[in-house]
Amino acid sequence: MSILEAHACGRPVVATRLGTGVEYVNEDGKTGLNVPPRNAEALAEGINRLLADAAMRESMGAYAWARVRTAFSAEALARTEYELYAQVLAR
Repeated sequence: MSILEAHACGRPVVATRLGTGVEYVNEDGKTGLNVPPRNAEALAEGINRLLADAAMRESMGAYAWARVRTAFSAEALARTEYELYAQVLAR
């Protein structure tokens, strides 16, 4: 949830690839950077990369902000849930 909150504020995120959906929410290279878990050096490199490149931060933040409002809007989430229930009930 905190990744989406940061994206809703137009902020890119450096997150670890945990296999829990992080990669879907935080699109590597688009809305932020995803690094290997348990790798402090990679995490520091990701943070430093964003800190050093204002244009990257700005473009990733803008894309993240727009994506939150489309892919994660209440309407989009309700539609996805409806489609899931429809698929399950059709079986």
